[in-house]
Amino acid sequence: MAWSQTQEPAPRGPSLPPNVPESAFVGHEAAVAPASLSPSARMRQFGVAPESLSDEPLLGRYRILELRDVGGFGSVLVCWDVRLQRRVAVKCLPLELGASAVTLDEALAEARASSFLAHPNIVTVHDFEVEGSWAYLVMEYVDGVTLAELQARVEGGVLVFDEAAYVLQCLASALSFAHENGVLHLDIKPQNVLIDRTGQVKLGDFGMASLASAAGWGGARGGTVGYMAPEQLEGELVDERSDVFSLACVLYEALTGIAPFRAQTAEASERLIEKGARAIDEVEDELDPSIAQAIMAALSPDAAARPSSVAAFANVLLGGTRARAAAPSQGTLPGVENAGYAPRPALGDPALGLASIRQLMDQTAEDAPALADENLAALDPPGRRLPLLAHALARASAAVAAFVVLALAGPAFGFPPETLLDWSGSWPYLAVCGVAAALSAIWPPLGAALGIAGVAIATLAGGLVPATLALALAVLAAGGAWWIAFGRRGRLASASFLAPAALLCPMACPSLAGYALSPLTALFTGALAPAFAEVVCMAMENGWAGEAAALALASRFSGPGPWVLMAACGAGALLASLLSRAAARRKQRSWLDFEMRLETTPYSATQAPSSAFATSARAEDGWGESLDATAARPPSSGRLLAGFGQVCATACAFAGEGFSRYLENGGIYAPPSTPTLTVALAFFALMLLVVGLFGPAEEPLELARERREAGTRSAGEREGARP
Repeated sequence: MAWSQTQEPAPRGPSLPPNVPESAFVGHEAAVAPASLSPSARMRQFGVAPESLSDEPLLGRYRILELRDVGGFGSVLVCWDVRLQRRVAVKCLPLELGASAVTLDEALAEARASSFLAHPNIVTVHDFEVEGSWAYLVMEYVDGVTLAELQARVEGGVLVFDEAAYVLQCLASALSFAHENGVLHLDIKPQNVLIDRTGQVKLGDFGMASLASAAGWGGARGGTVGYMAPEQLEGELVDERSDVFSLACVLYEALTGIAPFRAQTAEASERLIEKGARAIDEVEDELDPSIAQAIMAALSPDAAARPSSVAAFANVLLGGTRARAAAPSQGTLPGVENAGYAPRPALGDPALGLASIRQLMDQTAEDAPALADENLAALDPPGRRLPLLAHALARASAAVAAFVVLALAGPAFGFPPETLLDWSGSWPYLAVCGVAAALSAIWPPLGAALGIAGVAIATLAGGLVPATLALALAVLAAGGAWWIAFGRRGRLASASFLAPAALLCPMACPSLAGYALSPLTALFTGALAPAFAEVVCMAMENGWAGEAAALALASRFSGPGPWVLMAACGAGALLASLLSRAAARRKQRSWLDFEMRLETTPYSATQAPSSAFATSARAEDGWGESLDATAARPPSSGRLLAGFGQVCATACAFAGEGFSRYLENGGIYAPPSTPTLTVALAFFALMLLVVGLFGPAEEPLELARERREAGTRSAGEREGARP
């Protein structure tokens, strides 16, 4: 949806939802972009790119693509619905704490009902949600321009009479339908009038004005200064005639290029209304006097002097015959058949206006939106269509890994594997393992801490002797240092560290660590996880007899084999992590370049420019460039590069295992055991499936959120330090 920046008073409170960092707008306090800028130009001016937006989907399913508009009493985000694979526009409205709960609940119910009006000239609303102190209106993505943007790009900023008649007919049809259903709009303005590529005119933001007023935005009075009727500005009772006034303001501006009552404050706008607008037939002398008289009557400060309904106002301007001349898909006006108005004089012919607007809209690049949506869908692998799936798998993997590691240590506490299958005798220990798993699911980093502590305690269960004490201290020291430095920050760090021990396969670590963790974390996790797995494997081979296991481990680690394997697994995890991060950055850059190219070249250079478009505006904004082969090329999904990282991680692990066995056997190569080889290959296949389902890990992982929060705090401190 092409949204244009409004010229409204600065909001009283924050107009960015919680997961769009305000640090992205440091230095842009007003957050107002000229209407002539293309959406991507505004994005670059504000310094907003996908990397600076939150990685968490809005409302659990809408991935933020672009901050399109900030102003008035809300903001508009263009989002990608990862479930239904389509773009949507999300209007975000902060709810002020000053409003009473009863009033706010009533306004929310009214806004929710109002927003779901079904009409071809009303923007379709997909969802309406309230989360915390924010209301979110999820609407269809209208692929086109607003009336304000269309006026900014036509010569003189005015529409011809036929075009204005067509727009009036569509808006009157939408408003008449809404009024019949007991809904007032109260925020009619050119920025809320949307025109898609087929010429269809749609009116958006139904229900938002009443909600904004009840939510505490009294300064805005629920509407936009310059288009509100005086009774709305004064907070008095409003009715259909208030919408008639706003519609007449929009029509006056469309015909003359002048907003008659636009002002910086509500009081200044009210003074202009009392003074009266300049007679429209003086500005546009070709306008029929009877049409001009009807428009000026609708702009009267006295509601009683205006037409009683939108339909009556439109019938006067269009005439009965003219109103029925448009395409049936655009809707009809109530009461036109028996209105009694002569077909002439009329403002213009809506059918000719539709053809003219379609001609203007046909100059847009026809394949751009299809390419954009098609490739945005390609950027969302199947797993990302269920936003909660990744979080659930991360928690489940930590819980399962912690449960299995603690269960493997059962013999140290008198619960050998064969007895664990007998619930009647082993339920106390299994209950302990289950509690640990549940805690790990609640907070995944706790899984690694519990696993490390459980194995250390198990080594002491067979007897407190110097060998077991040294082993327990070594496990606690190495594992605790890793957990404090790295393990407590990542959702998948626990699973990466415990997976080799749970699977009894040291080679299972590099793949997951390289995919899920940052490079430094992946390096140390990949190196220490195989050593922890060796402790568990050796303890199991010795029946968890603490002293025997400690001596066997001391003997094994006195040779080069385990150290070679640790180095190889760490190097493989590091390489996979670097490749995964490169894949994510390549994907983001490719997507951003593609989107910016599509947004900034909406008109094809192969078509002759219409005389209605000002050449200066086209040259300034870069409109008129053609989509070349580079722009049309689908953006990278990053999955191939991330998959190659998995290949490298597994190859390093196998190479390290082979060289380790070569050194341990005196220069004679011995292949890994069949179970170890099977588990390693199966885990590799599983990680390839994860990459295919979710693509490369896009967020900069554990430290990303901390860096963003630190950046926000630093920006706030700098802002507070300004004189």
